[in-house]
Amino acid sequence: HEGLVHFLRKGFEAPARAGLGAGGQRPNEKHGFFDFTTRKPVPGTELVMCRSHLHSFWHDDMADPATKASYSARIEGFERLGSAGKMLLFVRAVATTAELARADELLGALTK
Repeated sequence: HEGLVHFLRKGFEAPARAGLGAGGQRPNEKHGFFDFTTRKPVPGTELVMCRSHLHSFWHDDMADPATKASYSARIEGFERLGSAGKMLLFVRAVATTAELARADELLGALTK
């Protein structure tokens, strides 16, 4: 929830951690959404897990340029969704029922 709201409110290029910005990033923290602090192989698979304190990727290696390009295209498409002026339905599966209590926070980020 925190990661989704963070990137909706601040933009997908916003640093994943406060205080980081131009010149302040760690080597992997150059583009907010693609920032991760952990990158490890998933035992027993050919998958690579990438995660930060805001989000995780278990099926896509975020260090792979083709993966980044694919996600960048998806982000650009998502950001254009509201430009037609039509009503949109946003559907999200929650990780825990505790997130339901914060639905208004997500709605606020989506309707900015």
